[in-house]
Amino acid sequence: MFYTDSNGLEMQTRIQDERPEFNISYTEQNISSNYYPVNTAIVMKDFSSNRQVTVMNEKSQGGSAGLVNGTIELVHNRRLLYDDNKGVCEPLNETDSNKFGLKVNSRYWLHIFDTNVTKSLQRKQQLVIDQPLQYFFVLNYTYNATKPTPKTYVKIDNFEEGKYVVFPLAKNEILVRFENLQDKFDFNTTVLTVDIQKFALDFFYASNGAMKEPLVSIQEMDLSNNMPSSEADQVRNSYKWKGEDDLTVDFSHLERPVDASPTVFTLEPQRLRSFQIKYEFINESEVSFLQ
Repeated sequence: MFYTDSNGLEMQTRIQDERPEFNISYTEQNISSNYYPVNTAIVMKDFSSNRQVTVMNEKSQGGSAGLVNGTIELVHNRRLLYDDNKGVCEPLNETDSNKFGLKVNSRYWLHIFDTNVTKSLQRKQQLVIDQPLQYFFVLNYTYNATKPTPKTYVKIDNFEEGKYVVFPLAKNEILVRFENLQDKFDFNTTVLTVDIQKFALDFFYASNGAMKEPLVSIQEMDLSNNMPSSEADQVRNSYKWKGEDDLTVDFSHLERPVDASPTVFTLEPQRLRSFQIKYEFINESEVSFLQ
């Protein structure tokens, strides 16, 4: 048994030569039938000693574990010097200008730890990989020490296990997407809370300094940002989907915690929520953020 992530989100259990949806009947294809997409991490656990081995990568690859006892493998590169007679009628032999095989550079991170003592660093490392530092350079730059530098990031209390991204939509309008990076696959996960009203004002003041409080309107959107979340729920609930195994499946783990208040929302592990924030100000010419 091993685990791989699903598109960088929840970790999925993988059991060799087994599928939860059907009985597998081609065990002779031992390698190809036990390879899975590894977008950010692949994990093996030893439950007898509470040891965990996590290998994190920086790009999507195919991977597996346990084909040879106690090993994890990832496809770093593929190259065939001869046609494999699978119908393409040519070898998979990509070369550079000097006819050498293409070089593939990749980085990996290895974390071996005791789950009773240490927390997994997988999600924090994933955040570093997904959002690396960006470097920008300007020539003839002048700095006015008397004028505050606008900021586009504010710290949220007790939000170390989460992340948020801000997107400009229009003048006076931004979209903010919040995510709880924790995974129930790991132990001791927590539900995060965010005061969206406080965040909206903090973000405004970080850009504009101390000034008169603006009028702020906030609306939760669906993840694709094409309709309000309440409208998306109505559409979703209008379809009464039924599965053959509904009576045998426990759906209690899908229940969402109730928001603390109309302005303080909750984020359970692996949850994402998006909000549109609009600012209004009587004298817009005074506000640098809104221009």
